[in-house]
Amino acid sequence: MIKILIKVLCSCMLLSFAYPVLPASSDIKVVLINPDKEGRAFWDLTTFITQRAASDLCIDLNVIHGGGNRFNNYQIIKSLTSNDIDIDYVIFLPHKGKSEQYFNLLEQEKIPIISLERSMDEEEMEQLKFPDEKYKFWLSEVYFDDVQAGKSIGQALLAKHIKKRISQPLFSD
Repeated sequence: MIKILIKVLCSCMLLSFAYPVLPASSDIKVVLINPDKEGRAFWDLTTFITQRAASDLCIDLNVIHGGGNRFNNYQIIKSLTSNDIDIDYVIFLPHKGKSEQYFNLLEQEKIPIISLERSMDEEEMEQLKFPDEKYKFWLSEVYFDDVQAGKSIGQALLAKHIKKRISQPLFSD
C-alpha cells in the first residue's frame, strides 16, 4: 500500500515536470477521480497524499469521488469531456470492461491521463497497450505488482524467520 501511495506522489511530481518553474499560484488543473466513496482508508489516504503533493507543487487539484461504482466513474469522465471544463490532466482508475471507453473519451478531448492500478485483465491490457503507445495522451500509470509484492513479503518473512532461528538455538543447556 505504501508503494502505491509513493507512486501516486511521484505521479503528481511528474506533472510538475511539464512546467519546470511553477508560479506561486499555478494554472495547472488536475482532476483526481477517486473511484470509491469517502471513508475508505486506502483511497482516503491516496487522496490525502495527492492533495498534499498538489499543494506543494502549486497544482489546482479537484477530487471527484466515484462512489465505488464503475458506471459513475464513466459518467464523471463523460461529463468532464462534454463540458467546457479546463483540465490539464486526469488521474483515475480505469475499471475493467470500461477502460477503452475512458481512454477514447479522454484521448478525443486531448486530456492527458495518468492511470492508477491495473484492474483490467490481460486481454484488455493488450488492447490498451502501454502509456504513450496507442493513446498518446496516456502519460503514465501507477500500479502495483501483486506477484512481486507477494514474493517480497515472502522473502522478508523467510529472512526474519531464519534470523530468529539462528539467534535461538534449538537446544539449550
